[in-house]
Amino acid sequence: MPDAPDPEPTVLSADFSAQVMAGRVSTLELPGADIASVRVIEGPDYGHVSINPDNTIAVVLTGTTDTAPLNFSLGVTSTDGTVTTYTADLDVTPISQEAGWGTGNHYKLATDADDNTIVEHGEIHQKVYVSGSEGALTRADIAALENMSVSKVTGHWLANHATYGKSADMALAEDAGLPMWNAMTNTGEGSSHWLLFERGYQYDNLEMPLGREAFGSSELNPLYIGAWGEGARPEMTSRMTITNGSNDNLIFDGLEFSDGVTVFYADNIIFEDVMIREEGINIQNTDGVTFRNSHIIDVVRDAPSNGGDTWNGHADRVSGLYANKTEGLLIENVWTDHTGWADDYRTDLSAEGGQAPSIYSQNIYINYDNTDVTLRDTITMRAASFGAQVRSGGFIEDNVFLDNQAAVNSLRGLNGTTDNAYALYSGNLVTSGAHLLVDSGPKGALTMGIDSYTRDAALVGNIVTHLADPDNPAEIAEKTVGHDAVRSASAYYDDTIIYNWNGTYNAAKAEEINQNVDGLDRDVLDQTTIQNYTGTVLNKDKGTIAELADQLEAQAYGIREATVDADSIIDYFQDGFGIDTTERSEAALVRFVPSSTGDGVRWDNRLNWDTQDTPGTAAGDSVDLGGNQVNFGGTSTLSHLNFGDGGALAVTQGRLTIEGHIFAGDRGADLHIDYAGQFWAHGYTDSDMLRIDADGGRLVNTGLWTGTTDFDISQNTQAVLATDGADFIVNGDSRLTITGEDAKVGFDGDDNDTATALFSDEAELRFVAEEGGLSTIREFYSGTFDGDAPDVRSGVNLGGVDLSLDVTDITNGSTFRHNLIEVDELIGGIGDLSITGLGSRDAKIVVDYEQDVLELLLGPQGSGSGAIALETWGTETDARSDTGLWDALTNGHGIYPDDLPADIPEEIDNIEALI
Repeated sequence: MPDAPDPEPTVLSADFSAQVMAGRVSTLELPGADIASVRVIEGPDYGHVSINPDNTIAVVLTGTTDTAPLNFSLGVTSTDGTVTTYTADLDVTPISQEAGWGTGNHYKLATDADDNTIVEHGEIHQKVYVSGSEGALTRADIAALENMSVSKVTGHWLANHATYGKSADMALAEDAGLPMWNAMTNTGEGSSHWLLFERGYQYDNLEMPLGREAFGSSELNPLYIGAWGEGARPEMTSRMTITNGSNDNLIFDGLEFSDGVTVFYADNIIFEDVMIREEGINIQNTDGVTFRNSHIIDVVRDAPSNGGDTWNGHADRVSGLYANKTEGLLIENVWTDHTGWADDYRTDLSAEGGQAPSIYSQNIYINYDNTDVTLRDTITMRAASFGAQVRSGGFIEDNVFLDNQAAVNSLRGLNGTTDNAYALYSGNLVTSGAHLLVDSGPKGALTMGIDSYTRDAALVGNIVTHLADPDNPAEIAEKTVGHDAVRSASAYYDDTIIYNWNGTYNAAKAEEINQNVDGLDRDVLDQTTIQNYTGTVLNKDKGTIAELADQLEAQAYGIREATVDADSIIDYFQDGFGIDTTERSEAALVRFVPSSTGDGVRWDNRLNWDTQDTPGTAAGDSVDLGGNQVNFGGTSTLSHLNFGDGGALAVTQGRLTIEGHIFAGDRGADLHIDYAGQFWAHGYTDSDMLRIDADGGRLVNTGLWTGTTDFDISQNTQAVLATDGADFIVNGDSRLTITGEDAKVGFDGDDNDTATALFSDEAELRFVAEEGGLSTIREFYSGTFDGDAPDVRSGVNLGGVDLSLDVTDITNGSTFRHNLIEVDELIGGIGDLSITGLGSRDAKIVVDYEQDVLELLLGPQGSGSGAIALETWGTETDARSDTGLWDALTNGHGIYPDDLPADIPEEIDNIEALI
């Protein structure tokens, strides 16, 4: 990987003052040389301050626009052991791009070893198989089999029938399958049904795949439309449109759309392994859109839109992918090619030829009004104009911009404003300028590289090279115009390598145009071309860009082995340009160090890590967050996790698995789980406080959890406190709070092992009613384990837990009954009991050892005085009938535990001791 960028830090003045910019990361250096260590004593009122390994100070103001004076206190230890406290006073200047940095809050689920999205269904799930084969059952076929009229074979009849469409052997034709799908999903209740089209056939009726009341159960359990069987992707021949305004939590996987896609007013959508051909995809007013592992090719008009005899650049404009007014747009590992022009176009724009290129047609067009945009690992080539217009700004990483009229741009804002986000260009390659000429009409760039008008953009580790093949004199002579390799107004940082980016008109300035190539072997640079790369792929001396496109198309259709992607092309060029591309293979303790060149908070930005790659690159990696606030992204398995003092981690996408120890730091640590994020831990044993705020997503404990925890669960969180063989122990300094009725809390697994929650004396268990409902600690189906139902032996030991309830929001005036806990075996008792919000009704808590439930009963409003009663029914010793579960519930510390289990491992304070 390229070396880390090293902008000089700002040295604090003698009075510990400095100037920083709102919304950005600043690195500050303390005055003086005899510094052994630094720690944060008191943080700022906004933003975040942490200490880097070299004792510089990271001031992270990402996500803020405040310009109020900022101060914080530091404890500085000198080499002689003297400790001095200083207060830093910072002057904060206004943010230069008002939308700030994107923080990577994308709708992305966990992925498998092949980088395919893992799709899980929830409790409301059924598959609908559709086929285009002659053997597929039509409504008429079913009517004949059932001896009933065709009119009675409705979608609802099929949905309620036990057989039709629910297996590949009973696959339905479109006229039966789509009404059945609509009846199952258009209920307003949310579901995780799957609609599966047989591969190898065309389908003509998927214009509106979802009714107004159809949406996925949750971000983790979405509706899924995909494929089954063998052969080519199912081809949808009519344009698919999603415009209902309520179709959320959706996945489209393994399909081909030959008439394009329109998505308006829908949230949380993943397009995975789709082919979009001839007509593009238009996404507007939709948040949480992910387009990955997919292809957009040959989006070209057949004839002028006005029916005339001349092509009009503006009227006939097309885009492979167009996005506007989205938040959280992720485009990754996409190949897009040849948008907006045909090989047989005429320079005079005559319609006797194919569509002529114009400034208005782009492969990827991301308009101004988008926020939190990420474009990565994508090959975008042979566009009529830009390979990618990222007008909004964004995180643009590891892309190949090949043979476009213009490679990529970002802008400050609409109509002279600075409304847009910052732009970070990291590790991209630009090579070959298309130089497609027309005689008239608005003429844009012919050979533009990176065109960044965004203020304070950072360009890190990019290469712009070979406007024309240096071994092809005819191509060199033909490409007369050499536009800018990089045009960046007020860049914060730019180390772009530029080589051989000139046309014949400015050939005399070739050396002046070259940048950052001193010491490199020019002969090697001249041989590091896309033509020679293509030759290595095709096992011949050289290849053409068209042949590379043929290879990519064959890969997209599964005809050839997938040997070409953005990473392999970039590696080839980086090797030739003297950049080490060796991937780290040894496990390391990877330290988060906020980079001033970018956001300073994103896990998936390698510039924020001291190894210059992301954790999990090598098996066995561990992470030290260094007390920083970090947004996780991706799918990663680690050995250990150290938050550092005051560290915070937000897991809102993907899956993070910690197989070993978790460390919170003396000031405690914060873990936020939400949206589509999953956090899997093999227990937690640190005595320092871990504050967990789960408003969605999933937490799974697979081991022994005994550490000090303040765990707040609400909304549609899935909290698997214990899975097979695991124990979740709430110690006397810990609290578990469950708010509302939507959260699923308790146990799930697939091995019929024990799964327990145990409460120590003085531990707190709190339920808070919301919108009239309460949740239950119970077994539940999450969708993440094998089987269609939880297969664990669940138990709860109440110990002497302090139980509190807030029933203020239960406004139903009649009698109210609700089980707070339902498990296979319940033992233990209640310590302190409090219930608020009763008003003029009485309450009773029943510990029922016979039914193994903890029940709340509220009398009718107006019938009581707020009295609270506690009753116990049956005896807890009946739990001994399951010896294994009894042992797990008592676990060496008796029925009423005052002490933690004897087999808890001794606390380890130093993560370095484990690495």
